[in-house]
Amino acid sequence: MGPATALVSVSAVQSSDGALAPLADLARACREHGARLLVDTTQSAGWLPLPQVPIDYTVCSTYKWLLAPRGTALLTGTREALAQLRPLAPSWYAAEHPWKSLYGAGAPPATDARRLDQAPVWGAALALAQSLRVIEETGPAVIGAHNVALADRLRTALDLEPADSAIVSLPVSERAATRVAEAGIATASRNGRMRVAFHLYNTDQDVDHLLTALR
Repeated sequence: MGPATALVSVSAVQSSDGALAPLADLARACREHGARLLVDTTQSAGWLPLPQVPIDYTVCSTYKWLLAPRGTALLTGTREALAQLRPLAPSWYAAEHPWKSLYGAGAPPATDARRLDQAPVWGAALALAQSLRVIEETGPAVIGAHNVALADRLRTALDLEPADSAIVSLPVSERAATRVAEAGIATASRNGRMRVAFHLYNTDQDVDHLLTALR
């Protein structure tokens, strides 16, 4: 980070290996250098609450840990940070009076953050509402503890240190990856490593089933 840095963008949790970003350190560095901080919560929203540190923007694709189908994404930001954003593809939905702006062009945009909105993918939005209700009723803290416990159960069985993350990255052979797939276990294998992610629908039995396939 240098004097010309205007924005630092980071994922709260790294998709490939589950590493947690040092958001407190990043927020402090951004403030010291006059840069804004954008945090992608796609791999954390729903199970890992953000720390109480200054964050200018958050973005989130909801088809991951928020359990929604593809088609919805979320943006939050401080008033000051959002005021600096310019809509790249404004539509009728972002107008001050959207239902009066369906026809023609040049409708005045909303005066608040709604000017950044895109028309929802309605089916995905309805499904997201149901998913968010489940997550809210259960609670991200409870979900996070459940997810991390399962991940650490796997790590412990493989002689790995706990990592406080719901994502586990394992070096595996192609043969082992094939056995896991044939056992009906959904993982992602890239560059000789297997990515395993645990969520509220997983159980101890799922971990044991994976360990049997790996061994």
